[in-house]
Amino acid sequence: MASTPEKGQRTSPNNLSFQETSPSPRARRKSLRRSVGKKRRRTLPPIYHNATGLSDAISLSLPENDRLMELIHACFQYSVHKLENSLSHTDGFNASSFGATVSAVKEKILRFTERLSRDGTLKRCTEGFKSLPNDEDVEAFQEKIRSDIAVMTGECQQWEELLEDYKKKAEDVSRQLEENEIIKHPTENDARLPSSQADILQSKPDYNAILRQQGAVFDNMEIVLDELQQSLKLIDSFSSDTSSHLQQLSTQLKDKSFKPMEDSPIRTFLRVSKK
Repeated sequence: MASTPEKGQRTSPNNLSFQETSPSPRARRKSLRRSVGKKRRRTLPPIYHNATGLSDAISLSLPENDRLMELIHACFQYSVHKLENSLSHTDGFNASSFGATVSAVKEKILRFTERLSRDGTLKRCTEGFKSLPNDEDVEAFQEKIRSDIAVMTGECQQWEELLEDYKKKAEDVSRQLEENEIIKHPTENDARLPSSQADILQSKPDYNAILRQQGAVFDNMEIVLDELQQSLKLIDSFSSDTSSHLQQLSTQLKDKSFKPMEDSPIRTFLRVSKK
C-alpha cells in the first residue's frame, strides 16, 4: 500500500523526531492573523553566522521582556541554521521535510513566547533581584555567602602557593639529580670542555677495577697472613711451654743444689753471727 505524504513525513529520518505534526497552511495563516496589530515582530530575526551577534542586533529601545523574547527567537533561528548546515552533508537529507518541521516548531515557539509574555513570566525573568523584598534574613544570607566565598578564595590561594612551592622543590630535586648524573656520566660535549673539575673526576682511578684485577694477589696475601698468624700462635705457645719448663727446671736445680748445704757448719756459723 502506498504511503501518504503526511505518513512519509512522520517516518522520515529528517523529521527531527517531533511528536506533533506540522499544522496545515490554513492554521499557519490564522496564527499570523492573530499576531497582526501587536507590538512585537511577527517574523524571526535574520540568520546570524555567529552567536555573538544575536543580542547585538536586538534594539535597546524595546522593553526587557520583549528583548528576551526576541533573543529566544534569534537563538532558535541560529540553532536551526547550524543544524541545517550539519545535516545537509549527510546522506538522505530532505530539505523540504526539514523546512516543514522547522516551520511547525517555529509556530510553537511563537505561541509559547507570546503566552510567557502575557502571563508575566518574561517580565519576572528580566526583573531579577530588584523585585526581592529588603529582608534582613536575605541580606544576612547574602553576607554569609560573600564571607564563605572570601574564605574559600583565601584557602584556594594558599593551596595554589603550596602547590607552587612543591613544584619548585620538585624541580630543584630533579635538577640536582640531573647534575649528579652528568657528573657521574659526563657527555662528549662536557668531556671536550676544559674544566678542572672534569679533569679531576676523569683522573680519579677506578678502584673497583683495580680490586678486580688484583683479586688473586689479595687472596694469596690472605693465605700468607693466615699462615703467619698460625705461626705466631705456635711461637707464643712454644714460648709459654719453654718458660714453664725452665721454671720447673730451675726449681729442681735449686732443690738439688742448695738443700744439702743448709745443714753445713758454715751456714750455721753465718746464721749465728748475723743474730
